[in-house]
Amino acid sequence: MKKPSDADTTRESSLTVAEQIRGRVRENVESGRWVPGDRIPSMRSLAAQYGASLATVERAIRDLSSEGLLSGRAGKGTFVCVPTPAV
Repeated sequence: MKKPSDADTTRESSLTVAEQIRGRVRENVESGRWVPGDRIPSMRSLAAQYGASLATVERAIRDLSSEGLLSGRAGKGTFVCVPTPAV
């Protein structure tokens, strides 16, 4: 039986699993664990880490990319974006 860890998502949360993953990825960026230019773990790796489906992780990453936090590069991976200064 798998032991729960900080990486696991919980089905008991009021947030969807995709929202939980989005929050965890955002925390990694905001805390400085992942800095602009860093390649984040693969979607398959994140799915395994968070106990989620690949489609759920893809949704979370797509949402964060739409927000400008991440950027995907075909054949290279997903990277933390350099923040754009507020105008």
